[in-house]
Amino acid sequence: MTQVDFYILPDTTLEARLDFACRLAETIAGKGYRLHLHAEDEAMASDLDERLWTFRPEAYLPHALLGSEMAESVAVTIGWEQPPEPSAEAPMALLNLDPGIPSGSRVSSGSPRSSTSISRCSSPSASAGRPTSSAAIP
Repeated sequence: MTQVDFYILPDTTLEARLDFACRLAETIAGKGYRLHLHAEDEAMASDLDERLWTFRPEAYLPHALLGSEMAESVAVTIGWEQPPEPSAEAPMALLNLDPGIPSGSRVSSGSPRSSTSISRCSSPSASAGRPTSSAAIP
């Protein structure tokens, strides 16, 4: 069963959303999940790619753009088109930074559209925030 958490951030600027995404990505990957950061477009994906290398000087979060040579060998991928299919290797999480719903996802169109959402199989929590609401999707 898929679980969806919505994070409503006090600061909704793009900068704040991307910074939160980096912190949440570090937490999720640290718990052994594979993670896909779903960006709105190629420009946002490139920005996330750069931020994940620099958001904390002591952090190291190996990641790659989906479709690149490295994408198969890292736990964290970034893309703006079709999210990757989950694998049996490790639980998969999807952090959606696009105002729309990624194609192929099982989230209904009634979901909040101004929040950052994450779809996953269990509950990693980020020190940066807690989900404001959850919904289990069969």
